[in-house]
Amino acid sequence: TNAISKDTDLKFGYSVDGDDGDNIAVIGSPRKAQRSSKSGKSAVYVYSRSGTGNNATFSLDATLKPSLSCGTSTWEPHEEWSFGDNVEYGEDTILIYANDVITCKGSLLGSHVLVAYIFKKDSSGNWAIEVERENGSIGGGIDPYRYQINGGVSGDGTRVIMGGGGGNGAQIWHKSSGTWSLEQSLAKVSSSDYGRGAIDASSDVAAFTDGFKGKWGRGYIWERSGSTWTRTATIRRSDEGNGATFGRMSKIDGDRYAISSPRTENAAGEAIGAVYIYEK
Repeated sequence: TNAISKDTDLKFGYSVDGDDGDNIAVIGSPRKAQRSSKSGKSAVYVYSRSGTGNNATFSLDATLKPSLSCGTSTWEPHEEWSFGDNVEYGEDTILIYANDVITCKGSLLGSHVLVAYIFKKDSSGNWAIEVERENGSIGGGIDPYRYQINGGVSGDGTRVIMGGGGGNGAQIWHKSSGTWSLEQSLAKVSSSDYGRGAIDASSDVAAFTDGFKGKWGRGYIWERSGSTWTRTATIRRSDEGNGATFGRMSKIDGDRYAISSPRTENAAGEAIGAVYIYEK
């Protein structure tokens, strides 16, 4: 067991991901999950591992941050604490979410939106932003952590699924010949405004869940043939609408799909939470 910590960063470890084969750990530090008077910028930290077991050591390779200047960026993380709300890793690729961002430019000036960033490591070992995309509005005054949006990265780092807000469902982005482009939008199916995405290592199967704003959700499985994604399954609970927040988070790996439901109640009516695992 080895601990990585940074005493100066609030909510260090709020989101984590990595890859054992690549010996990489990615740790989000969005400052905190609720507003406070604490100062400091959000960041995502990339660590590399050497050694194994109790002899393993972790070294800081990179500190990732978005531009916070309205002169050079369209977005500014609100109160500098939302960048790193969610992190996902696939080969030399990191997807980072900021779930409460204030726009600096354009017709949405001052609006609260969700922003997804794709960072890629180059041949020299340096990380740089390749995609910076607004993925839906959350509206002013809404606590973004109730509606936390996330996504996923395929094992080879060439495909990313981005969950979205404001009725955007989810989107699959593909990198080919050095360029990222939208491969397909996975339209929402229910009346929910929010989508959370997951994609398996092979990039052949993707999923997203919706709901949470309406206290419940469903899982949607999509499978790829070439560059076309087709919805092949819908997963739902029999007691929809009971406030269980089914679909809060999800992960997919080949034929197995896990969906969290953090407010599932026990027989005593206590919200103890649960994770449901489905197999094809």
